[in-house]
Amino acid sequence: MDGVSPKFVLPETFDGVRMEITGQLGMIWELVKAPVIVPLLQLAVYICLLMSVMLLCERVYMGIVIVLVKLFWKKPDKRYKFVPIQDDEELGSSNFPVVLVQIPMFNEREVYKLSIGAASGLSWPSDRLVIQVLDDSTDPTVKQMVEMECQRWASKGINIRYQIRENRVGYKAGALKEGLKRSYVKHCEYVVIFDADFQPEPDFLRRSIPFLVHNPNIALVQARWRFVNSDECLLTRMQEMSLDYHFTVEQEVGSATHAFFGFNGTAGIWRIAAINEAGGWKDRTTVEDMDLAVRASLRGWKFLYLGDLQVKSELPSTFRAFRFQQHRWSCGPANLFRKMVMEIVRNKKVRFWKKVYVIYSFFFVRKVIAHWVTFCFYCVVLPLTILVPEVKVPIWGSVYIPSIITILNSVGTPRSIHLLFYWILFENVMSLHRTKATLIGLFEAGRANEWVVTAKLGSGQSAKGNTKGLKKFPRIFKLPDRLNTLELGFAAFLFVCGCYDFVHGKNNYFIYLFLQTMSFFISGLGWIGTYVPKELFCDHIWPEDYFFTKRYSRRREDTISKLPDSLLSQILSHLPTTKEAVRTSVLSKRWKSLYLLIPSLVLNANEFPNHNSFVSFIDKFLAFSKEQNSILHKLKLSVKKNVNDPPCVTRWLDSVSSSKLNNLDVECLVNRKFLEAIPQNLYVCDTLVYLRLHRVSLCEFVDSVSLPCLKTLVLEHNVYANDVTLESFISSSPVLEDLSIVRMVPDNIKEGTGVFIDAPRLNYLKFEDDLSDSKVITNSRSLAKVNIVFVFSENDTADVIDLPKRDMIRNFFTSISGVTDMKLSSHIVEFLHYNNEFDPMVLPQFCNLSRLKLKVSKSCLKMLPTLLERCPNLNSLGLVLDFYKSNGKARKIRASSVPRCLQSSLENVEIKRFNGEAARMEVARYFVENSLVLKKLVLDIGCSTMEKGFYITEQGFSMFRDLLALPRPSSATREDRISFLPDHLLCEILSDVPTKTAVVTSVLSTRWRTIWLSTPVLDLHTHDFPNFTAFASFISSNPYYLIKKWINNAVTRKVQHLDILYPWFLEKMPPSIYTCESLVSLKLSDVLLADSEYFSIPCLKIMHLVNSIYTNGAFLEKLISSCPVLEDLTVVKDRDAEYDFEALRVRSQSLKSLVVDIDGHTYMDSENTGKAVVIDAPGLNYLSLKDKQSTSFVISKLSLSAKVNVNVSFDMDFDTDVIDSSKRSVVRTFFTMLSTFPYLIRFNAVFYNSDLGKLPNILQSCPNLKSLVLELEEFKMNDLLVLSSSSVPECLRSSLEHVEIKTLIRGAVAEMELVKYFLENSAVLKKLKLCLRRGRMNEESIILMELLGLRRCSPSCEVVVQLEDERGVACRRRTGEDMISLLPDHLLCQILSDVPTKTAVVTSVLSTRWRTIWLSTPVLDLHTHDFPNVTAFASFITWFLELSKGSSCLHKLKLALVSERPIQDISSESSSWDLAFVRGHLDPYYFMTQWIDNAVTRKVKHLDILYPWIFGMMPLSIYTCVTLVSLKIQNVSLADTENVSLPRLKTMHLENNIYATDALLEKLVSCPVLEDLTVVRKGDTVYDFEVLRVRSQSLKSLVVVLIGREWWYKACRVAVIDAPGLKYLSLKDSKFTSYVISSLSSSAKVDIDVSFDVDNDLATDRSVVRSFFTMLSSVRNMIISQTTSEGICVFLKHEPLPQFPYLIRLHAVLYNADLGNLPNILESCPNLKSLVLELSNLKEEELLILSASVPKCLRSSLEYVEIKTPIRGVVSEIELVKYFLENSAVIKKLKMCLRSGRMNEESNIFVQLLKFRRCLMCRVLTRLSNCKCTVKYAVVMRDRIHRDR
Repeated sequence: MDGVSPKFVLPETFDGVRMEITGQLGMIWELVKAPVIVPLLQLAVYICLLMSVMLLCERVYMGIVIVLVKLFWKKPDKRYKFVPIQDDEELGSSNFPVVLVQIPMFNEREVYKLSIGAASGLSWPSDRLVIQVLDDSTDPTVKQMVEMECQRWASKGINIRYQIRENRVGYKAGALKEGLKRSYVKHCEYVVIFDADFQPEPDFLRRSIPFLVHNPNIALVQARWRFVNSDECLLTRMQEMSLDYHFTVEQEVGSATHAFFGFNGTAGIWRIAAINEAGGWKDRTTVEDMDLAVRASLRGWKFLYLGDLQVKSELPSTFRAFRFQQHRWSCGPANLFRKMVMEIVRNKKVRFWKKVYVIYSFFFVRKVIAHWVTFCFYCVVLPLTILVPEVKVPIWGSVYIPSIITILNSVGTPRSIHLLFYWILFENVMSLHRTKATLIGLFEAGRANEWVVTAKLGSGQSAKGNTKGLKKFPRIFKLPDRLNTLELGFAAFLFVCGCYDFVHGKNNYFIYLFLQTMSFFISGLGWIGTYVPKELFCDHIWPEDYFFTKRYSRRREDTISKLPDSLLSQILSHLPTTKEAVRTSVLSKRWKSLYLLIPSLVLNANEFPNHNSFVSFIDKFLAFSKEQNSILHKLKLSVKKNVNDPPCVTRWLDSVSSSKLNNLDVECLVNRKFLEAIPQNLYVCDTLVYLRLHRVSLCEFVDSVSLPCLKTLVLEHNVYANDVTLESFISSSPVLEDLSIVRMVPDNIKEGTGVFIDAPRLNYLKFEDDLSDSKVITNSRSLAKVNIVFVFSENDTADVIDLPKRDMIRNFFTSISGVTDMKLSSHIVEFLHYNNEFDPMVLPQFCNLSRLKLKVSKSCLKMLPTLLERCPNLNSLGLVLDFYKSNGKARKIRASSVPRCLQSSLENVEIKRFNGEAARMEVARYFVENSLVLKKLVLDIGCSTMEKGFYITEQGFSMFRDLLALPRPSSATREDRISFLPDHLLCEILSDVPTKTAVVTSVLSTRWRTIWLSTPVLDLHTHDFPNFTAFASFISSNPYYLIKKWINNAVTRKVQHLDILYPWFLEKMPPSIYTCESLVSLKLSDVLLADSEYFSIPCLKIMHLVNSIYTNGAFLEKLISSCPVLEDLTVVKDRDAEYDFEALRVRSQSLKSLVVDIDGHTYMDSENTGKAVVIDAPGLNYLSLKDKQSTSFVISKLSLSAKVNVNVSFDMDFDTDVIDSSKRSVVRTFFTMLSTFPYLIRFNAVFYNSDLGKLPNILQSCPNLKSLVLELEEFKMNDLLVLSSSSVPECLRSSLEHVEIKTLIRGAVAEMELVKYFLENSAVLKKLKLCLRRGRMNEESIILMELLGLRRCSPSCEVVVQLEDERGVACRRRTGEDMISLLPDHLLCQILSDVPTKTAVVTSVLSTRWRTIWLSTPVLDLHTHDFPNVTAFASFITWFLELSKGSSCLHKLKLALVSERPIQDISSESSSWDLAFVRGHLDPYYFMTQWIDNAVTRKVKHLDILYPWIFGMMPLSIYTCVTLVSLKIQNVSLADTENVSLPRLKTMHLENNIYATDALLEKLVSCPVLEDLTVVRKGDTVYDFEVLRVRSQSLKSLVVVLIGREWWYKACRVAVIDAPGLKYLSLKDSKFTSYVISSLSSSAKVDIDVSFDVDNDLATDRSVVRSFFTMLSSVRNMIISQTTSEGICVFLKHEPLPQFPYLIRLHAVLYNADLGNLPNILESCPNLKSLVLELSNLKEEELLILSASVPKCLRSSLEYVEIKTPIRGVVSEIELVKYFLENSAVIKKLKMCLRSGRMNEESNIFVQLLKFRRCLMCRVLTRLSNCKCTVKYAVVMRDRIHRDR
């Protein structure tokens, strides 16, 4: 023990511990290795060897097949039919199919021009090619660039469409699917898909489309990719080697063996029908192209791969993009394999070996095994065997098999064979990502559906000489930015294994492992391909698709960076947004923070991923600016906040308001309850020039407000503390020039306030305010441009009758009348349109206005001339047509005169939203036809997505042709444009009108006097002449130069169309007609045709012979056979002529239409027997036979497509001769010749009731009949119908789909049996159409219910029932789902309330649910005509009111009782109900009173009672109905009452009623909101009122009709009218009543038909007349009847009429005797502008003496005169016209109506009128009295008259 040293003991202890740990680890490894590690690793080796063998077999198989294909296989154009599509001059482009080219894009900034330009350059007819750019870009700049590129090509005539989506659902598949839904794609047969970087050659379609056209079983033609940037870097060379093998071997083998391969997603042509059959595009995986290809193949479609058809494309040159691409290409197929493997197994349409090929070879080996074996074997298992020497890998598995596979893969790219070793190492690296992606797809993990678009740099656009620059790595990029940790981890693992093999191994695997380690290490460091810095993808800098990569890697000397920072900041400040300036931060270290020094900040919250990053960026920017003391001149922010986001805008504005801020634009998109306030120091910013505030809060000012430099102020939807705040804010800007105010929502301004603008320096004003009550603008002399959107609200419109309100509106427009540029919204135009009816002077003259923009709705089009009339110097007009889809014909824009600007100044017109619709065409027509100085008319035809571009379709060409064909007006001082045409062209024009019309043109000028004589047409009728002598004299100078010689003359002059109609048999027609070589059409009626030896009419195509006489039967046959090109022949004999033919023979090879009508009486003698009709026309398309004389018919060679109309009697007596076998033989033979019954599709027949039983036998002869139309004759109600039921005709079981019975169904037994027969036996019937007779209330409902209850054999049969006198279908029942029945009951009640009660009742038969719905409608609208008697009428109403008690309201009660007998006669009827109705409660009117009381209780709104005689007292409840809005009562008695309260009554019509007292009517009229009142008293009754008092402040329309015999009137009757708001007053009084009219509005229209009882000797009568017209002296529009005019003329004999200083329009009816007082009447109207006259009792020779003094209105104001009575040429009429023409100094238009007489009468009158002296601008318009439309004969100016003289 003494010999033991401590120094010896401690080291020994330490070594023991160390050896113990190592030994334990080694022991554990040895214990685990043998039983666990070695077997598992050995199993992995076996599995990898098996997968290697599988992959080897697949590669060898494809190698053998590709060799056989190249050596022995036929080329595609030999295996499939291929005929190139050639251009055809005759067919044009119609033989080319319509092809759609789809180009999906996503932020393709660098390459978007390549694909669009290449697609636009395809060699294919432009009208058969549609290019569709599907842009899913999220960068607005890129979207704008792509859209502009599309517009550029569209302007060159390319049919290109730019389509965008609101979201990216489905990514590429979603975009392609959405593109196929467009309407213009329906006409396309094929779709071609190109990615954004693909550039097809021009002949791409011509080399591929023929395979699809001529081989209907081919669904897809795939082209090969050719890479334009394969030499850019080593990464692209490696990709080229992989993809070339895919196209050269894999695609070629699949196409040649199984006609299947995976679609590559681009450079392919699909048949659209195959896409639709396969289910369309689906986005369930990231390989939507492969998904579609597999589904289409499983449905039997074949695919074709064309290796020699190549398309340029670009390879991803960045390792980052390549990794994302490989992840998608590996994950997608594995995921698709998971989802479709069982679908492929269960498919029965494809053969077994194809299933094996798809599942095993295509999916399992290539898409799964190939990735797994590469990574697991060579990168995991093989290195692990080095660490476990017990596991051996045979050399054939580790060396030989991979070598063979590598050699086989190299055949695709022989030029890269020297890079094969690098390719092996690179593929092993990429197998890591592919294996990971495959596992994600198989197990559908988190990234299974991740879609990252492969970025393109546009490298193919550069020259190859610049590729070296791409491989230089910029020094400023830091190493951590490029690290890929997964690759570096595997590099470390392989390095350890390689070192272990180097030390302990014997197989020399370390060589491979070290090389593979270097590959993983290089990839892990990102030293491969072109590098893109990660800074471009940071959150605070906007992501782009490597936009700067190419420019940065290829940069040259940077000269702009030599500039100083201050200058660079100024340059960056001119960029549109701060976003563009921030992008410069990646250029260099110096540029990194340079953008922070720019004096502007323009940001949008939508450009940031979230609100926090947006706020953070602005805070950092402002903090840096404050730190650097930089000046911020411009701040523009668009902030989008949620409720929970903290306030930030106030803080920012507070920090910048102290700096020298010039431009401030703040937009806050936030809930109005959480608006941010503007800081106080902003109100005193002395540098602010532009300020826009949107949705912010302006609080009260602590100090004064001072904005001395503010020139532009925009306030939109803000909230103000009070009205003083807003006023102080605006008035604080002394130099304000542009002001925009938008107030459309409540903003704390008090209600009832107004807007007062006093800004003498204001230049521009935008006004959008419907909250203020008044709007006043003063000192607007400098205002040059205004934009008025919403200024006047609905309250202003409602109060337009209020004079102060009208003055406010008029003053508003007067204050802006000096502007030069104005824009009006559709709301303002509608307001002006409504207001113009009440106040035509609301708009002043805009004399300085040169530019006007309007938005006009269709209902306000007639306001357009009025607006233009107020702009006399307008130069440019912009119209936006705000139309909905128009139905029906468009109304023409009418105006009394053409606006002045259209005649003198308007040069440019632009119409937007123009699509060729009828209403829009009328707008364009108005300007083209009326604008004398128009230089440019621009029609903006917008496409679906491109606002400024469109391609011209056939519809567009048609639209332009219509516009170009519109007539253009000629100025009064210029030459008539049509007169410039040569004479021969004018003759051609006149030849298209009748000769009578052509003759009228002779009065136009000296040149036109004889032009009509040269026309090659003579079209006359004796009705145009007074007698036959005048008719003959006009044709020739010799009146006895008869028609025979006229025809000879016409034949000599090569007549082409000869039409002779004569009322009696003429002498023989001249023989020259039979040899006329130029004759094309011959129509002869009632003429005699003599025989001739020679017939030759070679050009005749149409021949109609009506009631003509032929010398013998052979004549007609010769005539027909002499026409070799005859197509249309009509032979009519409807008289019993003495001369007739025995046989009618028609033989013609060219005949297409034949009509034979022989309808004379049949004579039962020997001369009339044996007549025959022989027809031999094989080309006949239409044959009509109506023959009651012929007994024999021979028809041969009738075409199957011919339509036959047969009305032949066969000369049979059907009662006795039906058993005659010879006549039956004739019938049988006739129909045998028409034996097209097997092909008969449509059959129309007329049956008697007795013959209807044979209908099944007839149908049995038509086995393929589809449509049957029946007309029934002589049906009796109780006649029975027995139809054969033993066998159903074949057509009813298989083909008959449509049956129509045209005869009215009255419910007869035979009719119902016929309908039942079709419904129960027609198995395929789709529609049965019937017509019911409209009877009393429920008759048609009973028939309809019976019809609908019949069983139907066809499940899809539809019964359509139509009432006799209704145009639409009254009841229609379908077997499918009834969509309207899905609506709730309350909505159905609303629908039924809009129709009469009778119609609503009919719906009760539709279903069980509909049975009682009509009882809930709040309307009862009935007429006694709907019921058989009054008893039924009363019974129904009482029953309805009793059953509908549950309904709370009855909004409308309308009852019309009309009877021709008194009610007492009804008591004679036997019905007990009648007696109860007549005698119940001792009051015959008890029920009516009860009904009205019931309605009042149920809150009736509309009450309308019509009675045929004086009714009993109305119930008193009617006087206190608080809900009544409209009251119309006739022939009732109204009892007196003290309490009358109708607070809501607006319309009241009282006709022939009895009033208890005069005060009762006055009480009724005093309703507070009454607007429309009509009081009518017709007939003779002792019950009458002495005083009619009408006092109402709300009344707008008053009609008073007092007509009766003289003894009926009281001795003194007075009418007192006090209604200041009256707009229309009509007085009709047959015996004058004393009227007291006060407070009449100046805008009221007055219609007077009052008989003045004026005695020549009584001054009191004249005083009454004078007082009456004095009360009407303020009106502007007056109508005077004939009776009133007569009284006025008597009054004028004693004294003049009172003055009417405001009268503008006068319509008067005058006797001839009173016409001389017309100047005196006009003298009382000094400002009259329009005069309309109707003349009565004018005598032929009676003279008219008018006063020599000219009234003032003729000298100064009268512009329009119209004489409605047709002018016959009477002396007084001519004198009247002469009076106006010669005395009216300012008249613009004189309109008259000429009586349409004989040939030249109206022309003589017209020439006489034109000789009168007139005003310079006077236009004379005439029309014929019997024409429906006005015919303008001339618009004549005085200088033209002088020239013609």
